[in-house]
Amino acid sequence: MSARVLRGRLAPRDDRQRWLGSLRGGRGWRSRRASRCDPGAPVVRARVCWLLVAIAITASSGCAASEGELSGSLGEFYTLHCDEVRARLYDSELSIEYIDSRTGEVSVRVTVARTKQDPSGPDQVDLASSGDVSGTADGNLIPTFTSGTLWLRDYSPRSGATVRGDFDVTFDVGVNEVALHGDFDTVLEVVDFF
Repeated sequence: MSARVLRGRLAPRDDRQRWLGSLRGGRGWRSRRASRCDPGAPVVRARVCWLLVAIAITASSGCAASEGELSGSLGEFYTLHCDEVRARLYDSELSIEYIDSRTGEVSVRVTVARTKQDPSGPDQVDLASSGDVSGTADGNLIPTFTSGTLWLRDYSPRSGATVRGDFDVTFDVGVNEVALHGDFDTVLEVVDFF
C-alpha cells in the first residue's frame, strides 16, 4: 500500500484519492469510479450532447417553428433571429416580415410589388425583377441582394387568408456571395391607408 503525507501524517492510498477528489469538487473516489464503470454513462452523455446540439440548432434558426424560419450563410455575420412572421398586404406590395421581438426590428422583409394582377398561390416570383429584400438586425442593414426567388405555395389577397411559401436569396458581400433561405406559414393582414 502506498502512502502520502496528509495533514502531517501518512495517509493510505484510498484516503489520498478521496482527499484529491474532494479538492476537485467531487464526492470522492467511489462516486467517480462508479460513474466510469457504469455502462450507461456514455449513452447518457451522448444523449445530453445531442440534446444540446438540437437546442443550439433550434435557437439559431430564428422564428417559431410553426410560423417559419430563416437559415443560410448570411447568418454568419447578420443576425437571423426572429420571433414572429407576419404577412401584410399594402396598396403597393405584399410583404413577408420576420420580426425580432427583443428589439422590435424587422430583421428580414421580402416584398413583392403589386401589379394589375396580384400574385396568387401557387406562384413563383423573381425578386430581382418585381421584389425587394430589406431589413435591419441589431442596428445593421441587411446587405444588398443580387438575386432571389419567392414561391407562394398558398396565397389569396384577402384578410385572414393563409400565406405559405418560401424563398431563396443571394447577397453580394465583397468577393463572396452568401445565401438566405426562409419559409413562412402565417395569416395575411390587409393594411388600408386612408
